[in-house]
Amino acid sequence: MTNTDSSQTPIVAVVLTHARPRLATRVVRGLIEDEGIAPDCAVLIVNGEGGLEDHALASRIRVVRLHENTGPAGGFAAGIRYFL
Repeated sequence: MTNTDSSQTPIVAVVLTHARPRLATRVVRGLIEDEGIAPDCAVLIVNGEGGLEDHALASRIRVVRLHENTGPAGGFAAGIRYFL
């Protein structure tokens, strides 16, 4: 679902991953291609290690790498801070 009304708050997506590049790639690609999330409204939080298998896809979105695994709460907090 694409949010095209500029008077509304944009829909954003925070994807959190740790050592699962294939799954993270599928999720991010699905958000952009199937759900219509704009690439600039998606952020991938790499919680310690990992990333995306598709490096071209990684260049289309913001990737934030945390130096250590902060757990789900720490990872999602980093994603929320990114958009604030």
